[in-house]
Amino acid sequence: MALSKTWSPTSVTKDTENRTEWDGFTIGFTYNSETDIGGYSVSGVPSNEGASDVWGSGLSWTFDGEDESADTGTILRSDGVTVQATLDNPDAPTTLTLSFTITDASARAAGFNGAWIFTLAAN
Repeated sequence: MALSKTWSPTSVTKDTENRTEWDGFTIGFTYNSETDIGGYSVSGVPSNEGASDVWGSGLSWTFDGEDESADTGTILRSDGVTVQATLDNPDAPTTLTLSFTITDASARAAGFNGAWIFTLAAN
């Protein structure tokens, strides 16, 4: 699976504003084709209060749709966040763009509500 790599950001924006505190962030995806469930792990999450709410912890994900008709461009996180995923080249990707909106962050993370775009490079 093309997502099963570790990715680092080349740019991160929230509501079109550059967010440089995500330098050093990485995300790694796993996927089990038998269960159609994936997982991810993150490191380098900024220490800003509430930043960890952007990616959550211990979450799983699935592709939108049903088995053979799964929409590999839409990832459903187990916390209810829908992520649009775009690979530059599905056969040999070097860039992954993840777009999603956080609308229900905790009060302490209210500054993290908004439309996020993570443009990531494969490590």
